[in-house]
Amino acid sequence: MCTSANPAAARTLGYEVAELVGQHWHSLVHHSHPDGAPYRWEVCPTNAAANAGERRRINTEVFWRRDGSRLPVEYTVAPLSDRRGATRRRHDLHRHQRPPPR
Repeated sequence: MCTSANPAAARTLGYEVAELVGQHWHSLVHHSHPDGAPYRWEVCPTNAAANAGERRRINTEVFWRRDGSRLPVEYTVAPLSDRRGATRRRHDLHRHQRPPPR
């Protein structure tokens, strides 16, 4: 369940904050692998981090925008102290991408 959302991240994904809060984040934006194959919640890194009580950095996945396009992401996920969920911090990938050659 999404309990809060960064306004810039919401816009990047094509949503308003109010449209994300209260919804199942995985079902909205992390439902499929980069190749489009279904991504089961049981194996999702966010869920795994919450269950294991571990912080993890993920850099090989995508979030799915409202319009169905892929957004390559790098993020850190850490369990909440009560282990009833996890928090995600998305990192700006633009700083890691090289400018196109001229």
